[in-house]
Amino acid sequence: MLGLLTLAFAGDPALLPVDRLACAWALHFEPAYPWAFQDPPTTLSDATALVVEAPADRLRPRDLGYHVLYVEGSPVDVLAVAGDRALVLVPTRLGTGPVRAWFGDERLPERFDPAARARVEAASRGLEGVGVPQWGDALRVEGRNDLLAQLADWETRCR
Repeated sequence: MLGLLTLAFAGDPALLPVDRLACAWALHFEPAYPWAFQDPPTTLSDATALVVEAPADRLRPRDLGYHVLYVEGSPVDVLAVAGDRALVLVPTRLGTGPVRAWFGDERLPERFDPAARARVEAASRGLEGVGVPQWGDALRVEGRNDLLAQLADWETRCR
């Protein structure tokens, strides 16, 4: 089953655009996946894996001094990087409607609290979208290592 997601590009100069989303997979975690990129931490049952294209220096995760990647107002976890492409984990199941994605301010993603969410949502209003393929049925995964094993060929599957 091939569906379409819509990627948002930033019109506000404070938001750094993502060049493209190559593809997406719906995920279901059993057991629930620990999610530390918010305050307080939580667990995920349903999520989305995305292949993001952007300048390599923006995609490379660092301890400090990088722009956090947001999808639909939540910071995402960069799982793997290959040049100007990255496999990222979005903490929600995305539908086939418009999806907003951008690089925001420099912060530690795990310090993302309700006040930060409100600021991010306000800054991201007015983003435009483009279509993004969504591949197959939801993957059932047992954790980060299982997800990376199931999507080991993500670089070649998403062109």
